[in-house]
Amino acid sequence: MIKRMNAATRLAAGTFVICLCMAVAAAQEVGKPAAEAALKAFAGYAAHQNVHVRRAALDELAATDHELVCMELLRHVKDPLPEIRSAAVQGLTRQHNGPGSDEILRRVWRGRDEAERLELLKVLKAVHPPKARTVLEELARSTHFNLRLAAIEALGTYPDDDGRTTGALLAALNDKEPLVRLAALDALPRTQHKECVDALVRMLKDSDWRVRASAVWGVRAMRPNAAIAPLIALLDVEQGRLVDDVVAALEDLTVAGHGGDIVAWKTWWKRVSDRFVVPTKAEIEALRKKEEANSASYAKRDTGYDRRPYHGIRTRSRNMLFVIDCSTSMAETVVLDERDIKNLDEFRKRYGTMRTKIDIAREELIQLVAELPAHAKFNIITFNATVDTWKKGLVPADEGSRNAAIRWLSRLTTASVVPVGTSGAGRTNTYEAMNAAFGLMTGGTAEKATFKTDADTMFLLTDGNPTTGAITEPKLLIEHVAEVNRKAKMVIHTIGFGASNRPLIEALARDSGGQYVSIGG
Repeated sequence: MIKRMNAATRLAAGTFVICLCMAVAAAQEVGKPAAEAALKAFAGYAAHQNVHVRRAALDELAATDHELVCMELLRHVKDPLPEIRSAAVQGLTRQHNGPGSDEILRRVWRGRDEAERLELLKVLKAVHPPKARTVLEELARSTHFNLRLAAIEALGTYPDDDGRTTGALLAALNDKEPLVRLAALDALPRTQHKECVDALVRMLKDSDWRVRASAVWGVRAMRPNAAIAPLIALLDVEQGRLVDDVVAALEDLTVAGHGGDIVAWKTWWKRVSDRFVVPTKAEIEALRKKEEANSASYAKRDTGYDRRPYHGIRTRSRNMLFVIDCSTSMAETVVLDERDIKNLDEFRKRYGTMRTKIDIAREELIQLVAELPAHAKFNIITFNATVDTWKKGLVPADEGSRNAAIRWLSRLTTASVVPVGTSGAGRTNTYEAMNAAFGLMTGGTAEKATFKTDADTMFLLTDGNPTTGAITEPKLLIEHVAEVNRKAKMVIHTIGFGASNRPLIEALARDSGGQYVSIGG
């Protein structure tokens, strides 16, 4: 383009670039005293032993937008503590100065430290600068799995007026790695391009169940007519948890309300397919209210459950994890509002005379395990300051395993993991418990072997916020679980005693498509 310009135009363009560079340099020079003052203030807290103090200091430092500040923040993106790494990444998203932005992009593109590059890709994902787009498109074709995956996740956040994002995502659907296909598929509905519908429908037949689950959620989000028949066909061949996903999608798109009854769905579709149009969200809501008002048996039509609900939550999953808090507070009695007669009646119908939290957790799980069908698989994880697992992995729910689990559960108390009276008994390490459930005993690296868990459904039962572990702040724990679960695709159902940890466990359930149940006040 420059070669086609005449001499005067080239001179003007060159002058503009020079002036722009001089302006940037001048702005950095003007801001230098403030940056130096911010760095001096930060130096007093940089090595503080309290992680919260260090995080607060990093947050204060990041308020000053300057190249010097950016370089200091870059030093902390490889900190051993996840809270500090997160604070550094968040701080970098607030740095808009040219030299700092260029340095971030250079390290992402040409850096040799993969851990640093992956952290900095989170910055690009959060702020999606236009000049980083070409770099991300190149990294999306990288031979390095982690970089390729992170680049696709970052590209998925970009606006797509010109179709470039959609093109890169569609290409990634052919990747040999399921996690890359999964990342691309999760991002496609956000582009709202019509060509995505065919891709989403095609991925309903993918070999990896997590990809199929994402495709179900994708067509549910885009709401095309073309997805109804493939969803009904998928319902005919799927088993376990994905049946719940497909039923939820079909009912959300049609409000036909046939539950897991494949014969009813096929009959209905044969009758209406030539004239059916997916209703809007508003129309769906109106139809659902009418349906609920006219049919008291609506819930009874949802067939296919082969075991009792767990704390009122039903699932068809055949691969389940039960994660049970055994901290000392679980030995306390459930607090109930004696004035709430309806709630008291419901509590007594479900739990009888039991009032102790750990007793309720134990006895309800024993009842469920006793009725698990032989084709199901399950495992149990207990935690307080540390984490213990009943078995190394999921086991078939045959008679021997069910009986062994029931005997093990019968001895479950708040002293089962760390004995009462020791320093860890009263603590709650939710972070490591969740990592154990995801197969991440030591943290959140994105290796291909990581996030490989046979479980598709988790029940987390706890009565308080985390008090120990690498992450104790609820907001950061929610972010960590969401990051991991983008790859694991587990539905997380949560059961909480009281309301002290409701924001945390309600968010864990909501973000994964699970249900939240509160027991007591």
